[in-house]
Amino acid sequence: MPIVYSAAGAPDYAGVKFTGAARLADIDVRYNGGGFAVSGSGSFDRVIAEGGCFFGFTDTVVTNSVCAGDYGIYASVGGGGSWKVTLRNTTIVGGVEAMVLFSNGPQMTYELFNTIIHTNGSGTDISGGESGSGYVWLSANNSNYAMTSESGGAHVEPAGAGANQTAAPQFVDPGNGNYSELPSSPTVGGVPPIRSTAASTSPATRARSAAAPTSAPTSSSTRR
Repeated sequence: MPIVYSAAGAPDYAGVKFTGAARLADIDVRYNGGGFAVSGSGSFDRVIAEGGCFFGFTDTVVTNSVCAGDYGIYASVGGGGSWKVTLRNTTIVGGVEAMVLFSNGPQMTYELFNTIIHTNGSGTDISGGESGSGYVWLSANNSNYAMTSESGGAHVEPAGAGANQTAAPQFVDPGNGNYSELPSSPTVGGVPPIRSTAASTSPATRARSAAAPTSAPTSSSTRR
């Protein structure tokens, strides 16, 4: 898998950024700095983003990928617009929080399928918030996360609802960024299973390191 190394630089603060719908596949982006390893919208498949992700502004589909950093996915947006982000067979890991979604205007909808959202520290796995005319709605199916928070009317599917799991996933070597799932992980062959054994060893889950430091995101819109 090709590797892209990148450090922060004005004005974009992203390792790989797309300003319109695009397709990115089979790449490992290792980013060091404030912002995101991958930022944009479109189609993302078998992408490792070591430094976190931002997805938005148009509909986006993410499959078989990893977003890992201080914040796995962070979206704090203002302005207008409406978009849906679909995550399927994807792993989101944060050192501070795994997923933060906040809107002060746009309508953001997230749909999760067979996805792991896990915070290594004491923060929440999924945090949703709204203010003004903002709208945040997250639904999850056969996914794994345990701690959530909501504010201002945002909706986050309750942990453990339906076919979702709350037992912590077990990774091969998370300290060194290897988020392949151990055979003993509840996400492999659990009840219900989140991942098949084959999916748990997909190359896209073998992030070398999630430790590329990212500064804590501010509340300004997306930090583009």
